Amino acid sequence: MHRLVPAAVSLLLVAACGSGGARLALTLPDDPRAVVLTVTSEGGFLPVEANLDRMPRFVLTADRSLVFAGPTTLEFPGPLLPNVLVTTISEEALAEVIELVSELGLPDIDEHIDESGAEMVADAPTDFITYYDESGPHRFGVVGLGMVEGGSTDRLLAEEIVQTLDQAAAAGDSRPYEPDRLQVAAGPPIPMDGAGGAVEDWPLEVPFDEMPDWALGWRCIAVEGADVNRLLDIFGAADAATRWAWDGDELGIKARPLFPGEEACAGAPVGG
Repeated sequence: MHRLVPAAVSLLLVAACGSGGARLALTLPDDPRAVVLTVTSEGGFLPVEANLDRMPRFVLTADRSLVFAGPTTLEFPGPLLPNVLVTTISEEALAEVIELVSELGLPDIDEHIDESGAEMVADAPTDFITYYDESGPHRFGVVGLGMVEGGSTDRLLAEEIVQTLDQAAAAGDSRPYEPDRLQVAAGPPIPMDGAGGAVEDWPLEVPFDEMPDWALGWRCIAVEGADVNRLLDIFGAADAATRWAWDGDELGIKARPLFPGEEACAGAPVGG
């Protein structure tokens, strides 16, 4: 799903380097919706409920659309659906990201994990910066990204890529992301102190016992097409403590938009 088709022409970006300037050739995909770069997090010591709807931090597509996790509120219980936003980054921000990708050497990496400085943090997640070209994905992981000072030059470059995307997200005119696909996971209710939660009718067209098994008693499915808007309305009116009646039981649901190019239910959650 992530594999990109090279464009017929290259976009030449001028990158300011210490030696005075270098020309970087970037081949963008023809499809404006094709994914160019993602920032995701894997592993780490997290509670089960946090793993059930973990989503990418950033997804950047060829048309300069940046989809990202927006700020959360302090209300309890919080909304069922996470706050996902999208903005269009500037050509200058795209050029800066690509310069850093080139300097990091991502197009020549299949997969590499940098553990420099990881001994300073325990049970930290590994954050992956993945660049996509005609050869497929190129993954560079950093254990405890942003959690320690120093480390390798590659770690610092990875941090700079994330900072550049953070700044682009903050500077842009962001708006709510309108997904065409949802990931919906259902399983045992998650206890929440002081929040009983309303009980609502089962919202999916698919019965719970026909959803694919995922992990830890949870099942997970992708929802596409006309059913997406219906579920967005239902889940938008619910909160994280809402329970869902099915066959005499009460179940919990963790639902979120799927980002561009993302595979649903890809990483089975583990306990933490």
